[in-house]
Amino acid sequence: LEFRRVLFLSEQKNSQLEQQQAHPLTGACAARTKKHAIWESALDCGERPHSYLRGHVFLGKIILPGAAFIEMALEAALETTSRGTRPPSRQRAEAGFSVRLSSFTIALPLVLEPQNAVPVQTIATPSPAPTPSSGSGGAVSAGTLEINSCSPANFSESMALPEWRTFVTCGYQLTDEGAPEQKVPGASASVRIEAIQARLTRCADVSAVWAHFASTEGVEFGPTFKMIRGLWTGANEGLAEVALDLPDEIGRAHV
Repeated sequence: LEFRRVLFLSEQKNSQLEQQQAHPLTGACAARTKKHAIWESALDCGERPHSYLRGHVFLGKIILPGAAFIEMALEAALETTSRGTRPPSRQRAEAGFSVRLSSFTIALPLVLEPQNAVPVQTIATPSPAPTPSSGSGGAVSAGTLEINSCSPANFSESMALPEWRTFVTCGYQLTDEGAPEQKVPGASASVRIEAIQARLTRCADVSAVWAHFASTEGVEFGPTFKMIRGLWTGANEGLAEVALDLPDEIGRAHV
């Protein structure tokens, strides 16, 4: 607990190459020991690559999307087995390594500030169990993750113990390409889209749907988060056409 409350300054602990290659949300690795690995980032809605987050507003507040938390957890889990310069998490994903997150809990919404960068730490604690070699079809790494943040006003070089709060906790397991596919409990069977489309006769006005969300739920999305292109409804059913139009800075995302 004390370990994670020590102030780490990424700009002093990471090389220029590591900073350039750092994941835009998780950031660069600030510290790594046998028991912990810590990544640090500063989410600044006023600057790229985080300016698109200003389009995720709930009740007048800029809220970090839940998908961003999942993205950060996946990135950290994929990096846990590497040493040296920035771990090639994208290469691991492309090579067939897969990550399963368990007991994923968002304890608090993370409110971002339009004028100040919000510091975030992602902490991985690998389990002490031995890891089989790659290609054995088993677990390569497993452990727990937490994502912490603190108010920008409480984060400065003069403060050795900023008031960190935990926003996300979860477990993770990284397996190699030889692992047998596991069926996800509760997963539904495949559906026939054509059959659903034939039953749905009402075409909804998507712009009216977004206006309804804004007026009744306080949800105001910018262009990046307005992914619904078409919406059809019927008796207790609905079908949406969703198109991902992601900014270039998040084009390498896992989610």
